[in-house]
Amino acid sequence: MLNRLDNRGFFYSKVSSKLDSTKKHADLRYQVELQQPYTLEQFKLDKDSLPIYNDISKALTQTEIKLGKRFDLELMKYERERIDQELKQKGYYNFNPDFLIFEVDTNRYDNKKFDLFLRLKKTFQKSPLFPIPLIPLQYFLTIRSIRIPLPPPEPQQSTV
Repeated sequence: MLNRLDNRGFFYSKVSSKLDSTKKHADLRYQVELQQPYTLEQFKLDKDSLPIYNDISKALTQTEIKLGKRFDLELMKYERERIDQELKQKGYYNFNPDFLIFEVDTNRYDNKKFDLFLRLKKTFQKSPLFPIPLIPLQYFLTIRSIRIPLPPPEPQQSTV
């Protein structure tokens, strides 16, 4: 339960449980002390000179991650998948959502706010970062050998 609270931005909350099994049935009670959730103050794409960053930036215009929203790990996972799909539509067929990483910084604020940064992981392979253009297929016919049936030779007459 504590893990789910953390994944939804309720960091440093407390969960305790009490089990009463003195009767025929067990009675389990949870007590949750919720903290104020962390909310997004700034969202930024950490760019460098690779062309893929322009395409990622365009994909982020449709993001569901908005300023003032609560921290949500599932939303970040969804966003990586969505960006991956958009990049595949642009020709980055070898791209993988695991190439993207979100980094969270809470150190700048005292009031349960966080900054979110999206970047490419440093360990990714550079080969899929260039789009592969779609080229129309061309079909070629290769003939390796040709057999042409010839008529049988005419018998020659002897002059003896």
